[in-house]
Parts: sequence; C-alpha cells; structure tokens
Amino acid sequence: MRHALLILALIAAPASAHDLSEHDDLPYLAADCAGYWRGVAREGDTGDPMAADLSAMYLAAAKDLAPALSRDIDYIAETATTRARQMIRDAASITSAKRLLREQEQFCQNVGLALPAKWGFH
Repeated sequence: MRHALLILALIAAPASAHDLSEHDDLPYLAADCAGYWRGVAREGDTGDPMAADLSAMYLAAAKDLAPALSRDIDYIAETATTRARQMIRDAASITSAKRLLREQEQFCQNVGLALPAKWGFH
C-alpha cells in the first residue's frame, strides 16, 4: 500500500528522467506504466497494438529490475490497468480525466527514459 501511495504522489508531481533513474521504486513506476498502456491497449473494439507492445516492454523492464518483486509488480500493473480504463472512459465527459491521461503519458515517457537503455525507450 505504501508503494501505491508513493506512485500516486509521483504521478501527480512532474519529474525528470534523471530523477527517476535514481529512484528506488523505479520497478514499481515501470509497472504502473505497464498497466497504463495495457489499459489503453484494451480500450475500444480493436485495441491498440502499439500500446500493448509498450505495456509488455514496461512490464519486462520492471521485472528485470526487481525479479523478486514480480508478484507486486503484477499487482501494480493490474490496478493501473483498471485506473487507466476508467480514466479513458471518463475522458469523454470529464476534462480533468483528459488532463490526467496526458500527464500519465508524459510521466510514462519520463519513466521510460529512466529505464536502462537496453529496453529501447531512449
């Protein structure tokens, strides 16, 4: 629970990729992004193959950074998926949900840049 609250606090505050690369919770942040992109990929009738690929890359990176936390990482990704799908549905009628989606995408870009180069986000 403590990690989930930290993730939510970090999402709300802008951070540079450099700041995130030194963050102990980088695997959790990557898991949150994996879940976000999974939610994007699952939304709509046809889904989004690029979002599915991003989700898989973030999840693999998170588990590579902290293999012992695999179960926690899966949990965070799944809850982030639920949150993203709800934000996507709400964005059709709630302006702040649209803003949150844009902020989440920007945050995930920063997390991707903070991940080791082998994951291809650079």
